[in-house]
Amino acid sequence: MNTSAGPRVFELRCDMKGRKEEAYDAVLDQSPEYTSLRFLVIHEGYEPLPNEVWFWGSLDRIRNLDMLLVDVGWTVISKKMLDALEALGPFPHAVIPVQIKDASDTGETLEDQYVVLLVTAETHALDRERSEITYMPNGRIRTVKKWVFKDMDLPPLFKIPENAGPILLSALAGNALVDGAFKGIHVLPQEKIGRL
Repeated sequence: MNTSAGPRVFELRCDMKGRKEEAYDAVLDQSPEYTSLRFLVIHEGYEPLPNEVWFWGSLDRIRNLDMLLVDVGWTVISKKMLDALEALGPFPHAVIPVQIKDASDTGETLEDQYVVLLVTAETHALDRERSEITYMPNGRIRTVKKWVFKDMDLPPLFKIPENAGPILLSALAGNALVDGAFKGIHVLPQEKIGRL
């Protein structure tokens, strides 16, 4: 499959190796102030964001990860990883500080080491003419068999309006995360974007 036309792009996911089904690293605290956020969707101009969110998890496991699999499907990353991404250039995002309580009731808490990362604007980067796209009868995209991106400067981390699910990385960011030996991440090549 030829995806050499246009800039190289990667997809960022949690590393699922060795996990049992439903084995989350952390689960959202069930207090009323947080359960109302369960379906939080952030978009450009969204306000106000919560000052912080609380999760429960195994701190022994979490301390060794830079990206957490959480029960609400948000992107939770370490501040170290966020700093690495921000150092590569600007991208539209907001963050919510995360506090994690130890699930074993030791009373220990990880504070200010993780954030919920929210992409606040989509990047119109998919080259629809050169990509191989299958459409539904209503005109929406069903699948993309071959991803080709426009010749443009891509932000380090972004989402596209055609498929808001995957978190995409520029080649620079994808290589930096792999080279930086961040733990708990899986960087998929362009040929596997959006595939299980």
